Amino acid sequence: MKQIYLLLLINFCSTVFLKTPIQAQKKLSIIGSSTAQCFGITGDSCFVGRLKNFYGNAVQFTNLAVSGSNVYRGMPSSYTPPAERVNETPDINYNITAALSSNPEVVLVNYPSNGYDVFSVAEVMFCLRTINAAAITAGARCYITTTQPRSDPASFTSGETRRKMAEIKDSVLQQFGTFAINFWDGIVNPADSTIITELGQGDGTHLNNKGHAILFQKVKDKDIFLLNSPLPLSFVGFSATTGNGETTLQWITAMEKNIRHFELMRSIDGIQFSKIATIKANNTMQNNRYSFTDKSPLPATSYYQVVAINLNSHPDYSQTIKVL
Repeated sequence: MKQIYLLLLINFCSTVFLKTPIQAQKKLSIIGSSTAQCFGITGDSCFVGRLKNFYGNAVQFTNLAVSGSNVYRGMPSSYTPPAERVNETPDINYNITAALSSNPEVVLVNYPSNGYDVFSVAEVMFCLRTINAAAITAGARCYITTTQPRSDPASFTSGETRRKMAEIKDSVLQQFGTFAINFWDGIVNPADSTIITELGQGDGTHLNNKGHAILFQKVKDKDIFLLNSPLPLSFVGFSATTGNGETTLQWITAMEKNIRHFELMRSIDGIQFSKIATIKANNTMQNNRYSFTDKSPLPATSYYQVVAINLNSHPDYSQTIKVL
C-alpha cells in the first residue's frame, strides 16, 4: 500500500511541480533562410513566433533556419554537390540531416529565393525533392514552401529571374501537392512580381509583420499536425528498375481511402510532367503494392512521379524518382 501511495506522490509531483505534460509533445523542425529565421521581425510577429504561440506547449520547435542559406545548404550531410556548385556544400549544423536528428513528426522547408537568380529550376527542384525524400525516409511529414517575391539585388528584377521564380513556385505546388505551402500568392504584386508594398520591410527581400501574419495563416490553414484533418494517403515507397529497354515502376501505399485512381507521370526534366498511365486504386488501409512497366521510356533521363486522385479530384503526390 505504501508503494502505491509513493507512486501516486511521484506522479503528482512530476505533473504539478515539474509540469510534465500528460501527452508527449509533437515536434517540428524548420530549415530555411532569413524568412524562417525571422530577419528584422520580433519573435511574436514572425510567422514562426506566431506558430509557437498558436501551438503553445503542445509542440517542440527546432528552428535551424539561417539567413543567407539556400537549397544546397539544406541538402543531406552525405550529399556532394556537382563541380559547378563545389562551394555549395551542405551545412551540417543546419540542414535536413540536423533537422531530423531530433526525430520530428513534421519538417518545414522554407528556402524562398536565395540563389534562385543563379540556380536553374531543375537544380532547385532536385534539391527540394532530395530534402523531402530524406524526411520521408526518416518517417517525418515534410512541407515545402514555394518561392516568395523579391527585387533585391538587381538580378532579381530581370524578366528571366522573375519567370524562373514563378516557375519554381508552380513546380513546388505541382510536385508536392498536399505538402506544398503557397508563400507566393497574396504576397506578390502581380504587376511586377515584387512584394506588395504594405507587406514588405522596404528592402525588396523581407516581409514585415503584416506579411508574416499572412505566412502564419497559410501554415496554420495547412494543419501540418493533422489536428483537424484526416491522415493523407501515405506513399510508403516508390522505386524503378530497368532492363530490356523497359522501366518497371513499383510503389507502395498505406491508408488508402476514397482514392479514385493513380496517375503515373513522366518527365524529361523533372519539371513538366505528362501522364502515361492510369491505375485503379485498391482502397484498403493496409499496404498496397502497385506495378507498371513503361515499355517505351524516354531515350535519356526520365523522371517519374505517382499522383493519387481522390473522389473529390484532389491530388496527392509521391516523391519524384530519376531513372537514367
